[in-house]
Amino acid sequence: MKRLENDMLTTENTYITYDENYNYAPTKFEIRSIHDDKVLCVINFQDKPVSEGLNGPFMEDLLGICLFRLETFRIDNCLAIVGIQDALKGLRSRTNDRKSRGVQGTYNK
Repeated sequence: MKRLENDMLTTENTYITYDENYNYAPTKFEIRSIHDDKVLCVINFQDKPVSEGLNGPFMEDLLGICLFRLETFRIDNCLAIVGIQDALKGLRSRTNDRKSRGVQGTYNK
């Protein structure tokens, strides 16, 4: 596992590692405690075309959870909410484009 380095991440309490053995994009991530290295969460994303079966969540699933959670807080999270909504719109646009070209659910570009 390799540590994910990104200036956008807050690393005061947690850090993220990912499996370096992947074909197209990493699919396995671990969120770990910075204090004791304990694994807090493991995420194994979908790693094959849907036509071959489901075996993990999609990015949209995790973004949807984050969006819902931010919307339920009683504090102002407008910028974060709009950012996640924009990310979801971008992913939906990509999906719709792939569907229209008949390559959705395949390795084809």
